[in-house]
Amino acid sequence: MIFNVVKLASVLIAAFVLFLFAFGFGASLFYGLNSQPKMYLSAPTEAQLTFHLTTSQIKSTPYDFDFYNCVEYTNAAILYLRERGIFSCLAYLDFVEGGAHTILSVELENGRTIYIEPQTYQIIYHLEPGENYCEYVGWDCEWTIMKVSSCHSLLY
Repeated sequence: MIFNVVKLASVLIAAFVLFLFAFGFGASLFYGLNSQPKMYLSAPTEAQLTFHLTTSQIKSTPYDFDFYNCVEYTNAAILYLRERGIFSCLAYLDFVEGGAHTILSVELENGRTIYIEPQTYQIIYHLEPGENYCEYVGWDCEWTIMKVSSCHSLLY
């Protein structure tokens, strides 16, 4: 008799847990309450990416070395794209001359990784250590790429 009661209780508990997961309540039992809806991020086409970036106002914010520099531009672009369901991440560039720079890294739907200068939205199709980053973006400077580090690649 006790065995049957225990067996019935375990079946009822399992059914209740399945019910919770089936209606989206189960994850909050184990991970805490989360009012944010779950969002699945995707890899965009180049046209989708270009559309979203050109309709944003990120680059209209004035550059300020101490308060709104390449890091803020990059993070603002990452957040903006995430709100639109697009996965992107920060790419960190180390330079031979010293110093560093951050840009956006995005893997497109076709599997190709591209980089974006978030201050201008210029797409960079290829970065190579040993080359001058400023030539990629049309700036008058000398920043020789030593390393590119992002969630999509690590180039030395």
